[in-house]
Amino acid sequence: MIPISSTSSGAPSLTATVVLGRSAPQVARRFEPLPDISFGERTITSFVHRNGLRVIILPDPRSTVFAYHTWYRVGSRHERAGKTGIAHLFEHMMFKATKTFGDGVFDRSMEERGAQTNAATWLDWTYYHEVLPASKGNLEFVASVEADRMVNLILNDTQLSSEREVVINERRYRVEDDPDGQLSERLWANALDGHPYGWPTIGWMADIEGITVADCEEFYRTYYAPNNATLVVVGAVDSVHVLETIDRCYGHLPSSVLPPQVEPPHPIIPGASRETLSLPLSADRLYLGYIGPGIGHSDAPALEVAVELLLGGDSSRLERRLIDQLELAVSIDGFSPQFRYPGLVEIAATARVPGSSAAIEAELLSEIARLAKYGPTPAEVIKARRQVVSTLYRTSYAANAMAGKFGFYDATLGDVGAFPRAIDALKLVGADDIQRAVSTYLSPDRRATVIGLPNGEAPAVSDAADEDDDDDDHERQGGEA
Repeated sequence: MIPISSTSSGAPSLTATVVLGRSAPQVARRFEPLPDISFGERTITSFVHRNGLRVIILPDPRSTVFAYHTWYRVGSRHERAGKTGIAHLFEHMMFKATKTFGDGVFDRSMEERGAQTNAATWLDWTYYHEVLPASKGNLEFVASVEADRMVNLILNDTQLSSEREVVINERRYRVEDDPDGQLSERLWANALDGHPYGWPTIGWMADIEGITVADCEEFYRTYYAPNNATLVVVGAVDSVHVLETIDRCYGHLPSSVLPPQVEPPHPIIPGASRETLSLPLSADRLYLGYIGPGIGHSDAPALEVAVELLLGGDSSRLERRLIDQLELAVSIDGFSPQFRYPGLVEIAATARVPGSSAAIEAELLSEIARLAKYGPTPAEVIKARRQVVSTLYRTSYAANAMAGKFGFYDATLGDVGAFPRAIDALKLVGADDIQRAVSTYLSPDRRATVIGLPNGEAPAVSDAADEDDDDDDHERQGGEA
């Protein structure tokens, strides 16, 4: 396991200045070094090309593969009412033909080189990644392909109609035909009414159906440009070779004129809003939402540990109370916001038998109130804190996972160094921090509740394969990449 800290216990292997010094003079003149970030005994080097493209590199000589991520600072919050879903739809479009490569060439070419590929869209970002063997020519290949589809994508009615139908079917599968999808969507819409985090990343159906080629062209020319992108390269690579390759493939690409970044108004749930849906369920399903801080806020680590204490595994407070002791629920889970701006803390519970959602809600609120009033025990703090930190360690060990963490923090906050600092902050969360976070953000008077009640119909059981080839779990269920 690689120790992660904002202070390094060993000498940096490379620094941005050294990397530029080893590069060809013309390449060095085109990049500006950013401050180095200590990452265990290694150093993350970062650069900005003169066309605005950000580059983050972490070599790992022990690895036999490398991860290549392209993070665009555009997600569903950058859309506008009436055009929701275009960021996600465009993610699908990016796997279609370009002026250089025909339909299907991208996937076939990656498969021939033994690559793993994926993509995802969420509220603040869209990203594409490849993991390839460290064979000669693979870095040049993936850089040239990603640079090509950054500017040469073919957009026409045929391409749009094909991918629109895929997304429409995906929405039916994930929302219209899925009670959980409907409940979560209503929760977010109610809690974040009028806020760009409130509409679904997949988009409203009418908006998906109404997206035009002109909409796609405008979106592409605005957001898919080097000055709105970060490349993250982690693994068996040489930093100088990476910079020289990126300069050769991307250096000629023009910047775009980005819209001014306007911070959305702070979302407020004015009271205890409530909605009940009749759905094909075998038992009640309960969703609760509270407004939590953005990930850059000083309270974010404490709230994350608090949510872990309440919901994180078999020994968490709410699992013990609702599932083991009272046997009211068969499952309960949730997550804290992982967004640039304040977003939703989501808690979801499934009743053991119909008619018990009211009892579950009462016990859930009671347990949260108890934590807010009395705080956690020292043992609870240590355990929850360790669980959160160890999960981050486990999910950032491999090259692809590391690249995902770096890209996520850079795309969301504009600062890759926020990742190791977040680890340090989580390690320092104490009982008072947790009690304050719960009291501040999980107030019973400022929550949204959506309840699904069985309508007497048998729950739909579908063995249909998910045709989507990207990681859309991020849309409403995930946190950081």
